[in-house]
Amino acid sequence: MQEVDKPIVAFIGRLDEQKGVHLVHHAIYYALQKDAQFVLLGSATESSINHVFWHEKQYLNDNPDCHLELGFNEELSHLIYAGADMIIVPSNYEPCGLTQMIGMRYGTVPVVRGVGGLVSTVFDWDYDPQHPVEERNGFVFYQTDFGGWSRQWSGRSTCGSFPLSSLRR
Repeated sequence: MQEVDKPIVAFIGRLDEQKGVHLVHHAIYYALQKDAQFVLLGSATESSINHVFWHEKQYLNDNPDCHLELGFNEELSHLIYAGADMIIVPSNYEPCGLTQMIGMRYGTVPVVRGVGGLVSTVFDWDYDPQHPVEERNGFVFYQTDFGGWSRQWSGRSTCGSFPLSSLRR
């Protein structure tokens, strides 16, 4: 990836239905369209999903704002957590959720789907009246369609006005 002053959006995890793989795929192109960079570290559990992401890796190989690393590497995951501005966790269901917790330890802002352990640990910066502003630590969306992720970027949370410095602690 090129070294530029753009937000870096990351996904680290399994590429499967539980983890919201359709939203991960959408987020890659949406982030690039919104002038951000995207990095993915993940492995697919199903051959059909693996095939799709290998195709995407080849297609995006020359894009200076995107890198897809298929497989898993613990050391690389920590470098990505540390270097990313945002970590997406669009899971369809998530009993606990460690990705967002690790990301927050590194100061990476989580953008999560409002399910299970994700919504128990990430408090929406814009719309969480149950937590004071100083406790709000990320962004939460509830929809399972592309619009849920996209709305996090348009209007209140576009890349240019994403309050990353306010959220990083």
